[in-house]
Amino acid sequence: MEIALFFASFVGILLAAELFTNAVEDIGDRLNLSHGVVGSLLAAVGTALPETLVPIVALLFGNPHAKEEIANGAIVGAPFMLATLGFFVIGLAAALRRDRVIETDTYLIKRDLTFFTLLFPPAILLAFIPGAHWLKLLVGILLLIGYLYYVYHVLREGGEEVEADGGLHFSKYLKMPEHLATSVIQLISSLLVLLVSVEVFVHSLEVLSASMGIAPLVFSLLVSPVATELPEKFNSFFWSLKGKYELAFGNITGAMVFQSAIPVSIGLIFTDWDIGRNGIIAGFIALMGALFILYQIRFRGKIIGYLLLVNGLLYLLYAVSVLS
Repeated sequence: MEIALFFASFVGILLAAELFTNAVEDIGDRLNLSHGVVGSLLAAVGTALPETLVPIVALLFGNPHAKEEIANGAIVGAPFMLATLGFFVIGLAAALRRDRVIETDTYLIKRDLTFFTLLFPPAILLAFIPGAHWLKLLVGILLLIGYLYYVYHVLREGGEEVEADGGLHFSKYLKMPEHLATSVIQLISSLLVLLVSVEVFVHSLEVLSASMGIAPLVFSLLVSPVATELPEKFNSFFWSLKGKYELAFGNITGAMVFQSAIPVSIGLIFTDWDIGRNGIIAGFIALMGALFILYQIRFRGKIIGYLLLVNGLLYLLYAVSVLS
């Protein structure tokens, strides 16, 4: 029964991702928003909601003995998953398109990953310091301020405007009028589906980790982000297949900035932030994945598609080392 609920929540998250992406593109087109704003802010924040809700739901309604482990595992696991499998799916799409060099605005990617590599390390370093609640509270507040500064940068810089294609799903399948209001209704509907799916997912996660004898933190690190990050991965994969690499990368890198600030601040402020050895290693791997992309941009001036497949290898190596 729990396995069925687990996969049902999977399907709910995927459905919500498709509805959300479609609505965001349509809204971006109607409001003449740039790829940077749509990819790095609207799509990234919206599709980051599942993994943001997992720790919140776990802390509020989870099992008292496992809620902090599940919450912190989901918080650290999100950027870890984005920096590994997130970039991997873009590389996979590029390989399918036979694009050796990914043609996109590398400045936007560099901006996002620079913010990530500045915001995320303090949280990982604080995991080495037991207690120090006042320091963790201060850093949590600074991370929130840092994210607001990032939002200011994205809005100020703009970029090429989004052009939606394929039409709005609610208009196509439910025969609703092609209108901004319909786009907003579809957007809100997708978020409601996400809320329900995530609540079912958290409950299933607790039961399955206990039944399999796997520590909730490890299970949350490896499995939770795979499900909750599916929106970003599928959105970026489909956008990459269409050659919309700026949206694809913005969706991943924008979510990484969001995850390094908002959920991490929740963990720092409302938990003991005891992420353990496995959480710390996952955090360092996330930084390695980001720095690998930054290296290509800064020293090669371009992103090589097939090299992104290496990021997926980082996840595989970590999973094998943790579970062996």
